[in-house]
Amino acid sequence: MTMLSVQIVKGKLKSMNDRVRKANIANETLNNSFIKEAIEDIKKHCHRNIETSKHEEQEKREDMYYMLRAVDCFENILIKYINDGKQALSGINQTEIKRLKR
Repeated sequence: MTMLSVQIVKGKLKSMNDRVRKANIANETLNNSFIKEAIEDIKKHCHRNIETSKHEEQEKREDMYYMLRAVDCFENILIKYINDGKQALSGINQTEIKRLKR
């Protein structure tokens, strides 16, 4: 293997390790009991405000809707990071298997 090939492989492994580390942080965040409770409280607050809003409070309902979308987006991004880390970990394992076979 040439020096350039070694550098490329090391760069890919570093990138994969970074993705795995990011996934671990996302997983810890998503499973943190305080974060879970805060997310649920935000969702309940928004739904309660939507349900109790008066007919003429369209702007308030829209604000609550956007807040709910933001919370969902936050959760979905963390899940994306977790899934990306799983793929990276699989790639690291495959790279390690290839290296051991040599």
